[in-house]
Parts: sequence; C-alpha cells; structure tokens
Amino acid sequence: PIYVGGPKEMGPPCFLHAYPEMPGALRLTSDGLALSRNFGVACDWVSEGQGSSCRFKFFLQQVHWFPDEVDELKRESGIWLTARCSRDLLLREPDSAFEEPLWVQIVQRAGGEVEALARDHE
Repeated sequence: PIYVGGPKEMGPPCFLHAYPEMPGALRLTSDGLALSRNFGVACDWVSEGQGSSCRFKFFLQQVHWFPDEVDELKRESGIWLTARCSRDLLLREPDSAFEEPLWVQIVQRAGGEVEALARDHE
C-alpha cells in the first residue's frame, strides 16, 4: 500500500524501512528505522536479496515544519504527544481491515497519560 503522509507537500514519495545501511538511507532510530527517497536504490536492494519488500512503507505527501513552527512540536504546546514504539510495530502490515489504526495501537502500548489523552479525543 501507499500511505498519505500529510496535507502540505506533494513531492517524490518517501519511505520508511528497516535498512539503515541501504545507500542514501537516513537512520531515524537506534533500532534501525530509516527513511529514504530513492525508489531505484530500494528496488535494487530488494532484488539483490539484501532486504524484503515487506519491510517498506511508502508515503505520498508530507508535512514539513519550518523553523518558526517548531514550537508546535514541543510537548508543552499540547498539540502533539510523543510515544516510543518499535520499528517492527511501525513497519508491520495490518492483519485485516478491522484492525485498530496504528496510532491507536501505539497509544495502547504506551499506556499511562498518552493512552488516557488519546481516549479523551476519540
């Protein structure tokens, strides 16, 4: 599947994956979640047997924050909440159309304040 990543920019697709050692990849987390934009490199990576096509999530559109908007990202702003989750949870494919959305699964695993706040906004 191709996911819609945000409302602001329709540029080349980007993708999250489990291969930070892939050429051109940007490692995002210590457990190996990475971001790339070169589809050809990803195809070569998979066709050469270095990775699985099931370990990629493709996104069209993005949201970018400009320097004058980064205060919005701070927890104190109350706009966004952060929660840690594993690379494997982010990259797994849903088992069915009836499965809870990914954000719900993340906050359920996070528990505590994050889960309570999310429940208040359902």
